[in-house]
Amino acid sequence: MNNKRNNRYKSRGSILVITALAAIVWIFIAQSLFIVGAGGFGMIKSSRVALQAQQYAEIEVDRLKNVAYENLDSNGAHSRQAIANIQESGWEDEVSIGSEHAISGSDDAKQRIATINVYKSGDTLPRFTLEVPLSSQSSNSGNEQSTLSESGWKRFSDGLTIEWGAASGTGKHVFPRAFSKVFSVTITKNNDNSGGAPGVDTIITGTDNTGFYTRIQKMWDTQYNGASLSNDWHSVYYIAVGIS
Repeated sequence: MNNKRNNRYKSRGSILVITALAAIVWIFIAQSLFIVGAGGFGMIKSSRVALQAQQYAEIEVDRLKNVAYENLDSNGAHSRQAIANIQESGWEDEVSIGSEHAISGSDDAKQRIATINVYKSGDTLPRFTLEVPLSSQSSNSGNEQSTLSESGWKRFSDGLTIEWGAASGTGKHVFPRAFSKVFSVTITKNNDNSGGAPGVDTIITGTDNTGFYTRIQKMWDTQYNGASLSNDWHSVYYIAVGIS
Protein backbone atom coordinates (compact mmCIF):
# COMPACT_ATOMS: atom_id res chain seq x y z
CA MET A 1 0.00 0.00 0.00
CA ASN A 2 2.78 2.44 0.92
CA ASN A 3 4.57 1.68 -2.35
CA LYS A 4 1.44 2.52 -4.35
CA ARG A 5 1.03 5.77 -2.44
CA ASN A 6 4.69 6.71 -2.98
CA ASN A 7 4.42 5.93 -6.70
CA ARG A 8 1.34 8.16 -6.92
CA TYR A 9 3.21 11.05 -5.27
CA LYS A 10 6.21 10.53 -7.57
CA SER A 11 3.93 10.58 -10.62
CA ARG A 12 2.31 13.80 -9.50
CA GLY A 13 5.73 15.35 -8.80
CA SER A 14 6.96 14.39 -12.27
CA ILE A 15 3.91 16.00 -13.87
CA LEU A 16 4.54 19.19 -11.91
CA VAL A 17 8.20 19.23 -12.95
CA ILE A 18 7.31 18.60 -16.59
CA THR A 19 4.67 21.33 -16.46
CA ALA A 20 7.12 23.77 -14.89
CA LEU A 21 9.77 22.95 -17.50
CA ALA A 22 7.23 23.35 -20.29
CA ALA A 23 6.21 26.73 -18.91
CA ILE A 24 9.83 27.83 -18.78
CA VAL A 25 10.39 26.66 -22.35
CA TRP A 26 7.30 28.53 -23.54
CA ILE A 27 8.51 31.66 -21.74
CA PHE A 28 11.85 31.45 -23.56
CA ILE A 29 10.07 30.87 -26.89
CA ALA A 30 7.77 33.84 -26.29
CA GLN A 31 10.70 36.07 -25.39
CA SER A 32 12.57 34.95 -28.50
CA LEU A 33 9.55 35.64 -30.69
CA PHE A 34 9.16 39.08 -29.12
CA ILE A 35 12.82 39.89 -29.70
CA VAL A 36 12.65 38.68 -33.28
CA GLY A 37 9.43 40.62 -33.89
CA ALA A 38 10.79 43.77 -32.30
CA GLY A 39 13.96 43.43 -34.34
CA GLY A 40 11.97 42.98 -37.53
CA PHE A 41 9.87 46.03 -36.74
CA GLY A 42 13.03 47.98 -36.01
CA MET A 43 14.52 46.89 -39.33
CA ILE A 44 11.37 47.94 -41.19
CA LYS A 45 11.40 51.31 -39.45
CA SER A 46 15.12 51.74 -40.14
CA SER A 47 14.61 50.87 -43.80
CA ARG A 48 11.80 53.41 -44.09
CA VAL A 49 13.98 56.12 -42.56
CA ALA A 50 16.87 55.24 -44.89
CA LEU A 51 14.52 55.40 -47.89
CA GLN A 52 13.28 58.82 -46.80
CA ALA A 53 16.86 60.04 -46.43
CA GLN A 54 17.67 58.78 -49.94
CA GLN A 55 14.66 60.57 -51.39
CA TYR A 56 15.65 63.85 -49.73
CA ALA A 57 19.18 63.46 -51.11
CA GLU A 58 17.78 62.97 -54.62
CA ILE A 59 15.70 66.13 -54.24
CA GLU A 60 18.91 68.00 -53.44
CA VAL A 61 20.53 66.52 -56.57
CA ASP A 62 17.74 68.01 -58.70
CA ARG A 63 18.38 71.40 -57.10
CA LEU A 64 22.12 71.20 -57.71
CA LYS A 65 21.61 70.39 -61.38
CA ASN A 66 19.83 73.72 -61.77
CA VAL A 67 22.72 75.68 -60.25
CA ALA A 68 25.16 77.25 -62.68
CA TYR A 69 28.47 75.38 -62.63
CA GLU A 70 30.40 78.54 -61.89
CA ASN A 71 28.10 79.23 -58.91
CA LEU A 72 28.35 75.81 -57.21
CA ASP A 73 30.40 77.17 -54.31
CA SER A 74 28.10 80.10 -53.60
CA ASN A 75 24.68 78.64 -54.46
CA GLY A 76 25.27 74.88 -54.34
CA ALA A 77 27.24 74.10 -51.20
CA HIS A 78 25.82 74.75 -47.74
CA SER A 79 26.46 73.70 -44.16
CA ARG A 80 24.13 71.43 -42.20
CA GLN A 81 20.65 72.92 -42.07
CA ALA A 82 16.98 71.97 -41.84
CA ILE A 83 15.47 70.70 -45.09
CA ALA A 84 12.81 73.14 -46.21
CA ASN A 85 9.52 72.49 -48.02
CA ILE A 86 8.93 68.93 -46.79
CA GLN A 87 5.98 67.64 -44.78
CA GLU A 88 7.96 65.86 -42.06
CA SER A 89 10.13 67.99 -39.81
CA GLY A 90 13.35 66.87 -38.15
CA TRP A 91 15.40 66.33 -41.29
CA GLU A 92 18.65 68.12 -42.10
CA ASP A 93 21.18 68.03 -44.93
CA GLU A 94 24.53 69.45 -45.93
CA VAL A 95 26.24 69.77 -49.29
CA SER A 96 29.96 70.01 -49.97
CA ILE A 97 31.53 70.59 -53.39
CA GLY A 98 34.83 68.89 -54.22
CA SER A 99 37.74 70.38 -56.10
CA GLU A 100 37.60 70.83 -59.88
CA HIS A 101 39.32 68.50 -62.29
CA ALA A 102 39.35 68.02 -66.05
CA ILE A 103 37.19 65.34 -67.67
CA SER A 104 39.39 62.92 -69.58
CA GLY A 105 38.82 62.94 -73.33
CA SER A 106 36.72 66.12 -73.31
CA ASP A 107 37.78 69.54 -74.56
CA ASP A 108 37.92 72.05 -71.71
CA ALA A 109 35.16 70.27 -69.77
CA LYS A 110 35.52 70.37 -65.98
CA GLN A 111 33.90 68.31 -63.24
CA ARG A 112 33.29 68.58 -59.50
CA ILE A 113 31.83 66.03 -57.11
CA ALA A 114 29.02 67.14 -54.80
CA THR A 115 28.59 65.16 -51.57
CA ILE A 116 25.13 65.25 -49.98
CA ASN A 117 24.65 64.07 -46.38
CA VAL A 118 21.15 63.68 -44.94
CA TYR A 119 20.57 63.52 -41.16
CA LYS A 120 17.79 63.19 -38.66
CA SER A 121 17.94 66.02 -36.12
CA GLY A 122 20.38 65.10 -33.36
CA ASP A 123 22.27 62.52 -35.45
CA THR A 124 26.04 62.60 -35.51
CA LEU A 125 26.38 60.36 -38.55
CA PRO A 126 24.30 60.80 -41.73
CA ARG A 127 21.40 58.47 -42.47
CA PHE A 128 22.27 58.60 -46.17
CA THR A 129 25.18 59.90 -48.25
CA LEU A 130 25.10 60.50 -51.99
CA GLU A 131 27.89 61.66 -54.30
CA VAL A 132 26.97 63.18 -57.66
CA PRO A 133 29.31 64.44 -60.43
CA LEU A 134 28.54 67.90 -61.81
CA SER A 135 30.22 68.96 -65.03
CA SER A 136 30.57 72.24 -66.86
CA GLN A 137 29.03 70.58 -69.93
CA SER A 138 25.92 69.13 -68.27
CA SER A 139 25.12 72.08 -66.02
CA ASN A 140 21.66 73.48 -66.60
CA SER A 141 22.79 77.00 -65.93
CA GLY A 142 21.57 79.40 -68.55
CA ASN A 143 18.94 77.00 -69.80
CA GLU A 144 16.78 79.93 -70.91
CA GLN A 145 17.73 82.82 -73.14
CA SER A 146 18.85 85.88 -71.26
CA THR A 147 16.90 88.23 -73.50
CA LEU A 148 14.57 88.26 -76.48
CA SER A 149 16.10 91.39 -77.94
CA GLU A 150 18.64 91.55 -80.77
CA SER A 151 21.39 90.18 -78.54
CA GLY A 152 20.97 87.04 -76.45
CA TRP A 153 21.79 83.39 -75.88
CA LYS A 154 20.24 80.06 -75.03
CA ARG A 155 22.00 77.16 -73.36
CA PHE A 156 20.64 73.61 -73.46
CA SER A 157 21.06 70.96 -70.76
CA ASP A 158 23.81 69.15 -72.73
CA GLY A 159 25.89 72.35 -72.93
CA LEU A 160 25.03 73.27 -76.52
CA THR A 161 24.66 77.04 -76.71
CA ILE A 162 23.26 79.32 -79.40
CA GLU A 163 24.01 83.06 -79.32
CA TRP A 164 22.87 85.86 -81.59
CA GLY A 165 23.26 89.58 -82.02
CA ALA A 166 24.09 92.46 -84.34
CA ALA A 167 27.48 93.83 -85.33
CA SER A 168 28.93 96.41 -87.66
CA GLY A 169 32.31 97.63 -88.75
CA THR A 170 35.79 96.14 -88.70
CA GLY A 171 37.13 94.63 -85.49
CA LYS A 172 36.14 92.26 -82.70
CA HIS A 173 32.52 91.70 -81.66
CA VAL A 174 32.03 90.17 -78.20
CA PHE A 175 29.50 87.39 -77.61
CA PRO A 176 26.81 87.96 -74.95
CA ARG A 177 28.19 84.88 -73.15
CA ALA A 178 31.64 83.33 -73.48
CA PHE A 179 31.87 79.85 -75.00
CA SER A 180 34.13 77.04 -73.87
CA LYS A 181 34.31 76.00 -77.54
CA VAL A 182 32.94 77.67 -80.68
CA PHE A 183 31.65 75.51 -83.54
CA SER A 184 30.55 78.13 -86.06
CA VAL A 185 29.62 81.79 -86.56
CA THR A 186 27.37 82.88 -89.41
CA ILE A 187 26.56 86.46 -90.43
CA THR A 188 23.81 87.91 -92.63
CA LYS A 189 23.26 91.44 -93.86
CA ASN A 190 20.93 93.65 -91.91
CA ASN A 191 18.10 94.44 -94.31
CA ASP A 192 17.12 97.46 -92.23
CA ASN A 193 20.40 99.10 -93.18
CA SER A 194 21.16 100.26 -96.70
CA GLY A 195 24.65 98.90 -96.23
CA GLY A 196 26.32 102.08 -97.38
CA ALA A 197 28.16 101.28 -100.59
CA PRO A 198 26.94 98.26 -102.55
CA GLY A 199 30.51 97.48 -103.60
CA VAL A 200 31.69 96.50 -100.10
CA ASP A 201 30.93 93.55 -97.86
CA THR A 202 31.64 92.27 -94.32
CA ILE A 203 33.60 89.05 -93.85
CA ILE A 204 34.59 87.05 -90.74
CA THR A 205 38.34 86.91 -90.27
CA GLY A 206 38.52 84.87 -87.06
CA THR A 207 36.80 83.65 -83.89
CA ASP A 208 37.67 82.85 -80.29
CA ASN A 209 35.69 81.81 -77.22
CA THR A 210 34.66 85.37 -76.40
CA GLY A 211 33.83 86.82 -79.83
CA PHE A 212 34.51 87.02 -83.55
CA TYR A 213 36.42 89.37 -85.84
CA THR A 214 35.17 91.02 -89.03
CA ARG A 215 36.57 93.19 -91.77
CA ILE A 216 34.78 95.38 -94.31
CA GLN A 217 36.30 94.91 -97.75
CA LYS A 218 35.60 96.03 -101.31
CA MET A 219 34.00 93.37 -103.45
CA TRP A 220 34.95 94.96 -106.79
CA ASP A 221 36.23 98.17 -108.23
CA THR A 222 33.33 100.57 -108.48
CA GLN A 223 32.66 104.25 -108.24
CA TYR A 224 33.22 103.80 -104.48
CA ASN A 225 36.93 103.06 -104.90
CA GLY A 226 37.83 106.28 -103.23
CA ALA A 227 35.17 106.05 -100.54
CA SER A 228 36.06 105.55 -96.88
CA LEU A 229 34.83 102.20 -95.58
CA SER A 230 32.86 103.58 -92.66
CA ASN A 231 32.17 101.35 -89.65
CA ASP A 232 28.51 102.21 -90.08
CA TRP A 233 28.40 100.33 -93.35
CA HIS A 234 27.18 96.80 -93.62
CA SER A 235 25.62 96.18 -90.26
CA VAL A 236 25.10 92.41 -89.89
CA TYR A 237 23.27 89.91 -87.75
CA TYR A 238 25.17 86.87 -86.47
CA ILE A 239 24.39 83.44 -85.04
CA ALA A 240 27.08 81.55 -83.11
CA VAL A 241 26.91 77.88 -82.07
CA GLY A 242 29.15 76.19 -79.54
CA ILE A 243 29.47 74.78 -76.01
CA SER A 244 29.48 76.78 -72.80
